[in-house]
Amino acid sequence: MIEINLLPAVKQDFIRAKRLKRIITSVSILVTIVALGLLGLAATVVYAIQPVTSSFLDKAIDEDLAKLNQDKNLTRNLTIQNQLSSITQLHEQKGNVVNIFEYLKALNPAAPNNLTISKMQLDPSTTTMNIEASAADFSRLAIIKDTFNAAVFSYAKPKDDGGGFDKVKDEKVFSEVSITDPSLSNDSDGKSVVSFKMALTYNPLLFDWTLKNIIVSIPQKNTTPTANSVNLFAENPTKKEEVAQ
Repeated sequence: MIEINLLPAVKQDFIRAKRLKRIITSVSILVTIVALGLLGLAATVVYAIQPVTSSFLDKAIDEDLAKLNQDKNLTRNLTIQNQLSSITQLHEQKGNVVNIFEYLKALNPAAPNNLTISKMQLDPSTTTMNIEASAADFSRLAIIKDTFNAAVFSYAKPKDDGGGFDKVKDEKVFSEVSITDPSLSNDSDGKSVVSFKMALTYNPLLFDWTLKNIIVSIPQKNTTPTANSVNLFAENPTKKEEVAQ
């Protein structure tokens, strides 16, 4: 009769089961610790860091909003419709300075009293014009100054009711004319000339976009004793544009 002792095999299985249980328990504890750590980190972010960050951002938003509220032109700047409606007004305010060269041609006395401009600066914000120029000799400076002082212009302005235009004549082109720093120099051809500077304050209507038929001219009369024996003025006036009929 043969007997088989199964106890050792059962005991080995029991030992393996206990070992596996310990491994599973250890892994479970480790996973739990990691999960609790992540949960703690998330709680720190949500309940500690996030409120501080949110408070900082809210403060920054409030400060920027306060700055915007202090801007009196906020609505105008942000509203596209307001921007579009102001285009025409802004366009008119900048002045129609494109005709300045034609005006200067009309203002320039006839030879030999003419001036040659080397530099010109126009400032619409102060209605001033600064010119650096030259003339044949010192005697021409008084003639040039008289010419600019005598300059007038006529124009047509829209009627208040919008029905056509009213004609306006003999508006002064310049309210102030001064010539400074006259000195002898040579031009590009080596000829002796008198260099000088002119400071002018002009009538802002001269560059008004709403006006039509702007004509700059010089009254045909002597303005100083220096003009007695010379042709002071250019003959051709300058036109801006024709009035629509």
